[in-house]
Amino acid sequence: MTALYLTCVVLFSAVVLSGTAMFITPFKKDSVRLLLSFSGAYLLTLSLVHFLPDIYTNIGSQAGLWVLVGFMIQLVLEMFSGGIEHGHIHVHKKEGAKSVVPYAVILGLGIHSFLEGMPLAFEAENGGLLSNRPLLTGIILHKVPVALVLVALLLQSGVSKQRAFVWLIIFALIAPLGTIVGHFVDVGSGHVHEGGFSAAVMGVVVGIFLHVSTTILFEAGEGHRFNLVKFMTVIAGVALALISM
Repeated sequence: MTALYLTCVVLFSAVVLSGTAMFITPFKKDSVRLLLSFSGAYLLTLSLVHFLPDIYTNIGSQAGLWVLVGFMIQLVLEMFSGGIEHGHIHVHKKEGAKSVVPYAVILGLGIHSFLEGMPLAFEAENGGLLSNRPLLTGIILHKVPVALVLVALLLQSGVSKQRAFVWLIIFALIAPLGTIVGHFVDVGSGHVHEGGFSAAVMGVVVGIFLHVSTTILFEAGEGHRFNLVKFMTVIAGVALALISM
């Protein structure tokens, strides 16, 4: 349980610290895109080289079905989030209009965060904090730019800094909540680390990762074109993922 709660603290702290940085020094759009490209490459590499083989080993041909379910879930979630998971910001606020919290965006992003937090419970229980390091690192690398974009979206929507910070805290709590719920549901199901519930959930999350990471990489540049800096950023993300496994 210590590893489980430590995982939650690390995940929560990473999101709050990165989002708070946006209040102090707003990041340029190009910098956020580079962060997204790096995280997308990291998640794609982990999914293809590490997670997918493990899932197929545990549940065989059912793995593809759960990955497909996750992919389709992310398609639906983006109808609400507007693609904020891969850096999109859509603000339709007229000058002089009242501030509006983008509840649909937060709902879609919240479900996404809850789901991707669940597998962290299985990894932490299996071998402590070090065993879930690749997955935890990947989620943090993904959430750092997402937190930056979320804060930017809230501020551009006219939300005060105080209210934006409250929403940041709420967002930071959702993934750890998913981790804690994942622990209790998995224990209650009686299939802890035996290829049942945990493998199915991991399959769904890998499907989400594949959708988000490929979208990030395809949309990494203006006109869908890479420049040398972005290409090297992707290579660095792939390399880090391979080293961390």
